[in-house]
Amino acid sequence: MARPLGAGAKQQLFTADEIMEGYYTRHNVNALLRADATARAKFYNSALDKAKGWLARNEVRALEDRNPDDVQNETAPPPGMPSPFSEPDDEDELPPDDDDDEDAVA
Repeated sequence: MARPLGAGAKQQLFTADEIMEGYYTRHNVNALLRADATARAKFYNSALDKAKGWLARNEVRALEDRNPDDVQNETAPPPGMPSPFSEPDDEDELPPDDDDDEDAVA
């Protein structure tokens, strides 16, 4: 049923120029079988888990029919390593100030 629907939609929705440019239709039968958003979120959290995860972020995006995100393509960092996307704490990032000679001329 999905194949005839998809083939006819392409011819009816797009001009010949749009088809040549790469426009296409997609009838995703799997979307009809998807669980609710809460169940999918729980599954994806497990799949992206830092210690036991098996999917990269862009693989999850592909499963949800989303475009890849170049920044988020990496898998999660190993345990104990900060995420490259988290905001650094100013106090943790700066070395202690050992220069007590503020009035000294360089």
